[in-house]
Amino acid sequence: MNMIVVQMSLADRDKHIMRIEEQIEAKRKLLLEKQKKMNVLAKQNAFLVGVRDDYNRYHQYIVKQKQEQLNAMESLHQYLADLANSTDMTVNNIKDAAIEQDKILRVMRKIKGELDELVNETK
Repeated sequence: MNMIVVQMSLADRDKHIMRIEEQIEAKRKLLLEKQKKMNVLAKQNAFLVGVRDDYNRYHQYIVKQKQEQLNAMESLHQYLADLANSTDMTVNNIKDAAIEQDKILRVMRKIKGELDELVNETK
């Protein structure tokens, strides 16, 4: 009878070892799947980093363009002011220059608002 108990015990032990081996195999497969997913995520992440960098370059370009527009408008405004102060202009010419300066100031305020909005977007 002792022999049968030992054999049953060995059989149970073998079953237990087989279950452990199955669990080890299942864990190995799970880890391989996770590794594959991590590789895919790493590639996607690299793509997203590239997209973000492209967006940042585009954003910087737009900010630069708006700043250049603002600088050009400031130059025009100053030119009209200098022109009105330094030459003998007729009353009509002075009025026209003042109207143009007002238009330029409105455009400058618009550009400045857009520039502020762009700059504040990234804060």
